[in-house]
Amino acid sequence: MSEKASASRRIHFTSKGGGYSAIWMGSRGDLYQEYETVGSTTKYYPDFAANPIIMTLTVTSARTNGVVTPSSVTYYANGTKLTFNGLTCTNTGWGGVFALTASGDLKIIGNLGAVMMGNFLLQADVSVSAAGGADVIHVSAPVVLSPYNGADYARITILSPDGKNFTISEKGGSCQLKALTTKGGTEVTTGLSYEWYKVVNGVFTKISGATSQILTVQEKDVDTYGMYKVIVKENGVELGHDVQQVLDASDPYDILISSKIYNGAGSAVSTNDLELNDEMPQSAYLLFTCSFVKRGQTAAVAGTATYTFTLVAGNGAQILTLQPLTGAANQCKVTVADLLQWGIGDYELIVDGVLN
Repeated sequence: MSEKASASRRIHFTSKGGGYSAIWMGSRGDLYQEYETVGSTTKYYPDFAANPIIMTLTVTSARTNGVVTPSSVTYYANGTKLTFNGLTCTNTGWGGVFALTASGDLKIIGNLGAVMMGNFLLQADVSVSAAGGADVIHVSAPVVLSPYNGADYARITILSPDGKNFTISEKGGSCQLKALTTKGGTEVTTGLSYEWYKVVNGVFTKISGATSQILTVQEKDVDTYGMYKVIVKENGVELGHDVQQVLDASDPYDILISSKIYNGAGSAVSTNDLELNDEMPQSAYLLFTCSFVKRGQTAAVAGTATYTFTLVAGNGAQILTLQPLTGAANQCKVTVADLLQWGIGDYELIVDGVLN
């Protein structure tokens, strides 16, 4: 009987993967704000002051079952460490923008555009400790701030309508994905049709019968990680799309991924660092090494494992199947030349494994 598992790593921003994986996602999916000035008033779409965003962290470990509770989390806004007195942010200028929830998650309670313009980066240093050791995971969430594009400009965002933050926590469980379409900050509710896709063997494959605004993903549909996409059409004309990961924290199997950066001369220069840049030689690369494990154990599971490596651009528009290295089926590399094809941004490496 074959066993299956999947894992992913985000390439571009520094991240220490180790035995831990993390998803940091806003309660309304991708983070963005558009702004316009009307008279003496600046309006924001969506309005975070009216509809606050909760940034939920979900951390799992290949060495223990289920979700891991962080021992501490430190938050940063564009590189500035956020400080709190109880649940209230005490940084000058940020107090009306950020707060903490009772459970310690970061909450956006004000409009980011009121503090600064341009693209914005939220970061979190997550200290974790579980069976097998402790580590610090660095995760990030980019926020796009841009001028208002007009009432006819459509934006598609996948939300978590059930409050599960795209995570399945128990056997036989499920989570939901909801496609939200807005124009000029106002939700569009009529004349829309939906097509849902899932990455299967490195290709976004249409899900038969999935034509509703809400997609329910069952635990049996996901092997640890799954990547989904929705295409939204209005009266038959495509408006846009969005992509979203789903995490199955109940899966008994996982894939450990370690990484090293090699320079153009083939020498390792960094370990467990996931950031490349366009000033590196095009031959510089990230080397990923995988092992199939069972949660709660530290040793690789006995058997023959085969892996499929898929590189997805952050917007899901480009997708590339990477070949395992010759003589090392558990390894693949991502070169600077690969990323230069699509430009600066975030990339997801998705690893699907089958153990026989």
